[in-house]
Amino acid sequence: MNIHQQRQLLDLSISLNSLVQIREKSGAQFFDLSRFSLFAQEAGADCISLYVNESGWPSLASDVNQLSHQAINTFELELVVGDFIIENLMTSAVKHVCLVAANATDTSQYSVLDLENNFSQIDLFVKQLLARGIQVSAFISPIPEAIAAAAELSISRVRLDCSSYVDALSVRQQEHAFGQIQAAATSGVGQGMVVGVEGKCDSVQVQALATISDISHFHLNELVVAQSLQCGWESAIRNIKASLVKSRLNRRANGG
Repeated sequence: MNIHQQRQLLDLSISLNSLVQIREKSGAQFFDLSRFSLFAQEAGADCISLYVNESGWPSLASDVNQLSHQAINTFELELVVGDFIIENLMTSAVKHVCLVAANATDTSQYSVLDLENNFSQIDLFVKQLLARGIQVSAFISPIPEAIAAAAELSISRVRLDCSSYVDALSVRQQEHAFGQIQAAATSGVGQGMVVGVEGKCDSVQVQALATISDISHFHLNELVVAQSLQCGWESAIRNIKASLVKSRLNRRANGG
């Protein structure tokens, strides 16, 4: 049975990273991440995520602790591979992590994890996390080599980077990128993985990607923040989730 016949439509994962940046730049410490997390879940979000690097851990440790206890089964911490993380995770309630790579030009952002060329280091790290009962996912490129490496590492969930699709300059390039994502999703599901997508997608691109039946969750940040400026945080999440469900239902109704 296809994994998606065992799941209900699509999960929506909401990132709190933009809110952290707003809080840091404005000094608005009243920005309570746990409060926004609760609002997001009430509006239909299935998962909440937060990126923390080594330099940011001291200022975000309290938030991580709150979010871990508040949404223990739905909170995912985005992390760069490193010894400091293992040490800090030992004293936290975090049960889900997504491995990412550090962004060389912007420390508030992260990049695609290169599983193939950093296999040994990541393998040791993943084993340490799994031994502590922590579930592991990874943010990877939509290519066969990355899917194969994730499977070998026993990573059960992956987020496919949609940058090539989002940034395509022509219809032909966009179609090629869409096909790559579709093939990678199918390959991942064939390896027993839960496959999601992540990128700076607009509403139209999100709806198009939602028609790919082997994609089971969307990880969004910028689109949620942009729409929330127009209709509010909760309404934006509710509208996006409804759009995802509608796109998937239309796909099924049309025999997809």
